[in-house]
Amino acid sequence: LFFIFGTVNVLLAQSQAVLDLEDRVYALNNTFKYDSSQIEIHKLLQKKDISNEDKYYAYLYLSYTYKRLFDYESTLSNLDKALSHGLLTPRKDYFMANIHCEKALALFDTHRYYEADSLMQLLAKNNYQHLNEEYQSKIIMQAAYLLYLEKKYTQAEQKYDIALSLMQKASPCDLPMIYGKKIELYGKMQQKSDLINAYKLSLACADSCHIVKYAIYTKEMYLNVLKEQAAYRDALLVKEELDGLNDVYNKKEHLDRLAALDKQYQYTLQDYKLQAQARQMVFLDGIIFILLGVVFLGLYFYVTLKRQKESITQQNKVSEQLIYILSHDIKEPLLGVRLLLKKLKHNDIYLTQASQSLEDQIASVNGILSNLLQFKRADSQKENTNTSSKEIAEIFQDAKSELTAKLKQKNLHLDIYLLPEPHDSLPISPEKLQIIYLNILSNAIKYSFPNQKIIVSQTQTGISVQDFGTGIAKDKKNILLKEVLSSQKGTDNEMGNGLGLYLIGQLVKDSKMKIEFESPESGGTLVNIVRR
Repeated sequence: LFFIFGTVNVLLAQSQAVLDLEDRVYALNNTFKYDSSQIEIHKLLQKKDISNEDKYYAYLYLSYTYKRLFDYESTLSNLDKALSHGLLTPRKDYFMANIHCEKALALFDTHRYYEADSLMQLLAKNNYQHLNEEYQSKIIMQAAYLLYLEKKYTQAEQKYDIALSLMQKASPCDLPMIYGKKIELYGKMQQKSDLINAYKLSLACADSCHIVKYAIYTKEMYLNVLKEQAAYRDALLVKEELDGLNDVYNKKEHLDRLAALDKQYQYTLQDYKLQAQARQMVFLDGIIFILLGVVFLGLYFYVTLKRQKESITQQNKVSEQLIYILSHDIKEPLLGVRLLLKKLKHNDIYLTQASQSLEDQIASVNGILSNLLQFKRADSQKENTNTSSKEIAEIFQDAKSELTAKLKQKNLHLDIYLLPEPHDSLPISPEKLQIIYLNILSNAIKYSFPNQKIIVSQTQTGISVQDFGTGIAKDKKNILLKEVLSSQKGTDNEMGNGLGLYLIGQLVKDSKMKIEFESPESGGTLVNIVRR
């Protein structure tokens, strides 16, 4: 089971790695960190057993990076590399159509209209099959530009509007490329109001998406129109603004850094792959043997206890005996492996990532085991046990002390309000109340924004915990305590296992207490632990 679970995780991680890489490359390129962008892409290319589809996307993202710097020779070269890997996959028709589209756009940028048009005709012949709305928009925009060159201005404007509509839905941040063409068109048509409107819309979009390249492109198109119309005073102001943007962009510096970095990778890539693979195999073999030993140990104890407890039902065997086996005979070896990982010091990025990944998974397993063990101990308490006022106060203070480090990490302030006068005890055991309170308070910390308060109040009917964090989605309120849900990351990327709320739901299911969730107007979440 451990082996199957690990294998599935690896397969899913490869697919997710490509999706995450696209987001990182886009963000890095938008902040001019083109060398960092290239490093991220090469990390993916250096992975062992990388699929042809992943290689396709890696080279595609490299083409995006070079295109940002107007290095179209490198752009087209990387598009060819991407296509060579895409043709080795079952989706070759899809990849071919998309690469033809990307190359047509790049060729248009360099005014190689004849070559671009030949690729566009192939796409049109197939009715733009396999192209999403963004690509369709860009191809239609280029077709409109050809009409503009033929001085068919009205037809060109109509096609630009169709392209704008598609781009608005598919990729709003790329709208300036169409607005820039419309600036040029309206300059020729002598439509000043439409010209100014297109100019303002293009700049607003470039600024909101923080893409300096589009701001430069917009001002260049507008400056060309002003020069043609002999509006030299306005042209001078736009030229000064454009020079400032070009200084920021500093294209040559980034190109030089990219070229040097690329050469360095080409010289060392093959040797690095062989060394990394050898080290990785030795390290992973050791971890696999340890995990297999743990699995067989767990199976041995499980079979032994099953024979000894034949009079107990299957559900009791799982809920009672297996929990103790996991907590005592598997948890300790896992903790030993985790300590071993922390002591390993090396400079290999692959071993570092593998160690961190294994450590995170072991920590998650330990968290699940701890939750199960606490739940079992609390569930064995008698249902008619009550918690007195004094015990409630002690539980509050103990929990605050236990969670002090987490509170300080986010600079959260925990306010606890106790009733001033004696009152009835709560119809739940102290052990169960402590687990319920700790889980709910931990969730409040996890999903609270930094520098906020968490308010714990004791009322006549129970206890309430209010935070001012991300809140709870409406569709999840009624199933939080009834089902095991996938855990969402906290506001500081804290991880969880999604088991806590389900277990406390089981604790109160047959008791005289219930748990309710509210979303107050002030934001965050209000949890009430009250009598039925």
